[in-house]
Amino acid sequence: MSIFLSFLGFFNRIFKRSVQYRLPFSIFLFLAFIFSFSLPIQGEVANAASVVPAVVRPAVDSYFLTSVNSIRASQHLKPLMIDDRLDESAHNKNIDMINNNYWDHVAPSEIRFSDFIWSKSPKAARVGENLARCFKSEPEAMQAFINSPTHYANIIGDFSAMGVSETIDPTTQCSYITMHFASYK
Repeated sequence: MSIFLSFLGFFNRIFKRSVQYRLPFSIFLFLAFIFSFSLPIQGEVANAASVVPAVVRPAVDSYFLTSVNSIRASQHLKPLMIDDRLDESAHNKNIDMINNNYWDHVAPSEIRFSDFIWSKSPKAARVGENLARCFKSEPEAMQAFINSPTHYANIIGDFSAMGVSETIDPTTQCSYITMHFASYK
């Protein structure tokens, strides 16, 4: 504010003889000063945009999280939270199954599903995995998980977080859905 008053004093001395221009010019300076601090500099806009990314959940995350938490609520269990690390481990598992032509909880190279989870989330204490393949829709895959006692046990299990990935095999056009579950110490 003191800078503004200095400018105002300077221009008042210049326009001392022209009283009729003093007030309008002072108002103009005041507004210019205020607006110069309220408008961001272009670099600030770019930095702000890169620091605060928008988080948009894939529809598959939303569908399965809602479905799983609906089942858990019906059993009076705490809801699960989506964990990006588990999303990534589920995606990595899908890619591995597609690239190595298998569909199992253990890879032909003997890498277990828990290894995929622990590589992204090493503090997970308890882990689980649900796999579905070649279903025409997410609701069909979800119903298959519900109908399977071992998959249903994961859905209502002692977990606090989940991640999910759906990946299409480019060769067969078959959908691979992997759900990873974890609880943390």
